[in-house]
Amino acid sequence: MTGGVVSTTGVAGLTLGGGLGWLMSKHGLALDNLQSVELVTANGRVLQASSKEHPDLFWATRGGGGNFGVVTSFEFQLHSVGPTVTGGIIAHPFERAGDMLRFYRDITAALPDDHTVFAGPEAKKGSICV
Repeated sequence: MTGGVVSTTGVAGLTLGGGLGWLMSKHGLALDNLQSVELVTANGRVLQASSKEHPDLFWATRGGGGNFGVVTSFEFQLHSVGPTVTGGIIAHPFERAGDMLRFYRDITAALPDDHTVFAGPEAKKGSICV
């Protein structure tokens, strides 16, 4: 399963909301790695939902909106990573945003598809982050 890019989001919110993660370029969104859920419906029934059991309900829990029930457990496809994973953030003065984003565009164009990279403003600090 791919971990989220927002550290304050829990696994349930990450997965049920779609799941942008650091490994999504190689392994997909968090919801792409969801194999099944157990949920309690509004009438109190406990159901397993997967691509084989209650597939419409399974689709609905994977970003199809809300009010389908309360998910009480998740089963994920896991992926090996490592032995080294490189990550981090680099902040540059906002006044340099144009130059930085042009550099970012040029340097990332040559990266393999399994690299996940982001760039954008960090409004609170007045900087551009890559």
